[in-house]
Parts: sequence; structure tokens; C-alpha cells
Amino acid sequence: MEQIQVFSQQISAAVFMAVGAAVFLLSLLSCVLFTTVVMHKKTGRSVRIGRWEGRSHILVGGAAKMAGLSVLRGQWRTWIPVLVSGVCVFLLLQLPFTAKGYEERLEDLNQNTQLRGYFTDINGQGIDGLTVDATFIRDLAQSGHFSELYVAKEYHYSYIGKKVNGEVEEVEGALQMTNSSFGQETLEGTLKNLPSIVCTNHLESCPEFFYTSGTETEFLDGYDETFLAEESAQQLSCMVSTDFLESQGLVLGDEIRIMVLVEFSGGSKTQFVDLVIVGSFEKAGQDENIYAPLSVCCSPALLFGKEEGSLDYLTMNSVSFPIGGGRQLMEIKQYLRAQGYSQVNQVRTIRSFILLEDQNFLATRESMEQKISLMDQVFPVLYGLTLALAVICSYILVKMRRTEITVMRLQGTPRRICFLTVLLEQLALLLAGAAAGTAVWSLGNSVMTAEWLLFPTAFVLCWIAGTVVSALVMMRGNIRAAEPGEK
Repeated sequence: MEQIQVFSQQISAAVFMAVGAAVFLLSLLSCVLFTTVVMHKKTGRSVRIGRWEGRSHILVGGAAKMAGLSVLRGQWRTWIPVLVSGVCVFLLLQLPFTAKGYEERLEDLNQNTQLRGYFTDINGQGIDGLTVDATFIRDLAQSGHFSELYVAKEYHYSYIGKKVNGEVEEVEGALQMTNSSFGQETLEGTLKNLPSIVCTNHLESCPEFFYTSGTETEFLDGYDETFLAEESAQQLSCMVSTDFLESQGLVLGDEIRIMVLVEFSGGSKTQFVDLVIVGSFEKAGQDENIYAPLSVCCSPALLFGKEEGSLDYLTMNSVSFPIGGGRQLMEIKQYLRAQGYSQVNQVRTIRSFILLEDQNFLATRESMEQKISLMDQVFPVLYGLTLALAVICSYILVKMRRTEITVMRLQGTPRRICFLTVLLEQLALLLAGAAAGTAVWSLGNSVMTAEWLLFPTAFVLCWIAGTVVSALVMMRGNIRAAEPGEK
């Protein structure tokens, strides 16, 4: 068989953070270098323009109009703040949404995942044919850690015939009772090779259906699967397979007689049992097993500790139980370990082996917890880098307007108008990009909380702060006219 190699999820958080931060910073650095070196080669020099002949003229229009014209004429420069803010706002909304999603899935996994455990052999291979002391079952039921316990007791049987008007119409070759010891020994040997009547309180937990996804059943009016768990009934009832009904010419409601082999610590005996067929099922195995209520072999109230009484020498052939989520799983594990129950290939004080089907659950939970832990460490770094990007990008974009602002100032535009022009332009493009990013994110997500808007709001404020600082620094720069003869 080809071996499948699984990727290990044990990744160091430090390595993950370092690689992510390095990639982000290198990308940011390349953007800064490209903008600074290629687009703005003479940032550090004063701007010199030719001397105006005559009086300066103030540009007509307010800051809002100038900002609008700058947006329209900005070409590719106009799209930079829109794209950057849109992507960053989308990212800042998606990060907490992703973290919240993992936390909710982990909570759902712990609360609603249905697991099961069962008694087995030392190798963890068998689920039936066991000998589980009934006192252990009562102890488990009384511990308070198990919501349900599903048990089954098997007795070999032989079909005798259909009962009509109090008389049994025996089938051909029906086994007969005998008074001789040799005949009895032969009869019991024959019965041991025949199918079983299974007394149980839950059909789908019996060994025949243990690994199936579902069982098709049919019942008489007034009956359902819960009749198997009833304490007592006026008549003994059972379920048989649809194949058994067809082969024996039976229908629901018919009464049948079977011969049952009852084995106990002091020996064994055979006896006739009359049963009414109240349900049928599609069999999952080869044997024509019959399923009867648990009360046929013992009192459920006595077995599960609801009534006082002796359980001496009573055993069950299979025992299983559901586990309602991760929290109950941990409680059950601690209880079984404290009581001394054995695990597969690990013998302890109680030599009854219990297997919990929790391997996939634990692997999934560990993977989700690891991802949540990584997000708790990496996401704050991404938040910080994104906010830093807002300040840096806004600062550079305003610096790229230095020549235009210089021309405006030399034409007599007041500093306040120049400042507001830059601020309004950046604010308009920033809000447009933020709105676009939010709209795109909302297309795939219908839930948004006020808490998730914290970092997008901080991003907008950082962008505005970078714009303000850059504009103030630029306004304080020396702007002088060129002397005659200078170019």
C-alpha cells in the first residue's frame, strides 16, 4: 500500500512570524524605494522657478475645487491611495473575522462533536463476544459522566415456527427438546453455531450495526426503537430482518416461537420463548439475528443503578457509550484513568479494556488550537505593519505633490488653502478606497461587529496623520524665486 505523507503542523510560531514580517517589510521597502528614487529624485533640493514679471495672482477656487481638480488630473497617482486603502481595509476586516471564525469552530467542535467509546479486547479489535461485568456498567452509569450506556447480551437461538391461535406451526427440521444428557449436549452444540437473539437497549449500537451510518427500520403502529429500552412490557416483542420475514412468510404482528440457549456461570439450559414481531430492519451482516428489549435478560433500572439489587454473575457481550464533545471527553478520560480501567495494550487495575474514538477529534482540535495561537501572535504584527504602511504611503504621496504646491504658493495661494487641498484630496481618495474595501468584504460576509471596525478606523486616522505631518513639513520648506539668469 502506498504510504501517504502528511504535512506536519508543528510549525514554530517564531519562524512563521519572522517569515511573514520579512516578506511584508521587503515589499514595503521596495515600494518606498521605487517611489522615492524613481518618482521623486530631487526631493531634498529646494524648488526654483522663473521669476514672475508683475504681480502674483491667487488661483481661483477653494480648497475643495482644487482637490477635485487634482484628483481628476492625477492619473495613476489618484489610484494609489484608493488601491492601498481598499486592500488594507479589506485585510483589517478579514483578519478578526478569520480569528473569530476559528474560535467559533473550535467551540462548536468541543461542544457538538459526537464521539463514542466502547469496551473492547486487549488489541482493540473486538466489540462483541466480550464478558463485561454488569457491576462495571452500573458503576459507569452512577458516576454521572455518561449520558447513555448502550449494552447488548447475546443468546443463540433456533427458529421453531409461527404461533397461530395458541398453536405452533413448526417448520421442517425444527429442533426438539431432549431429556438425555447426550442429546442435550448435542442440542447445545448445535445451537452454539446458530444466530443470536440480542437483548439490547439501542439497536444501532449493536455489533451488527456498529460501523454502519444508519439502519432502515419499520414498526407496527404505536412502536418505535425506544421499545428496546423499556423497563417491562405486557408481552415479549422483537425485531427481525426483512429477509427473515420473507423467508418464513411472516408479517409484522405475528407471534413466533424460538428455542434459546441460556448460558450462565453454573452451566447452561435451553428453553422456548414466544415473541411478537413489532419491527423489522435491513440486516447489515450475514446472520439472521433477532433483537429484543434489554428487559428480556435483565432489568434496565437494576443494571443502570436506578434500583437496588444484586448483579452477581451477570455479564454483557458489548457495551458502548456516546461522548458529547471535547469537555465530556476529558471528564470521561480522567474518570476512567482514576478508576483503573485498562486501555488498548495497557493493562491496569481493572482488566476491562475501553477504547475512545478520539484520535481524529484530538488531531483536529490540536490543529485548530495551533492556528489560533499563531494568529494571536502574528495578527498584532500585521496590524502594526498595516498602520505603519498607512503613515508611510500618505507621507510619500503628499511629498510627491511638492512641485504643485510650490506653484500654488508662488501664485499667491494661502498656506491654509494649500494644506486643505492636500488634506481633502487624500481624505476623499482614502475614504473611497476604504468604502470599496468594505463593500468587497461585505459581499462574502454578512456579519460585522463594531469591534472589527477598530483597526480600519485606526488605519484611516493613521493615513490622515501621515498626510497632515507631510503637508506641514512641506509648507515649512523654503520656496524662493530663481535669480535672473538661472534656469
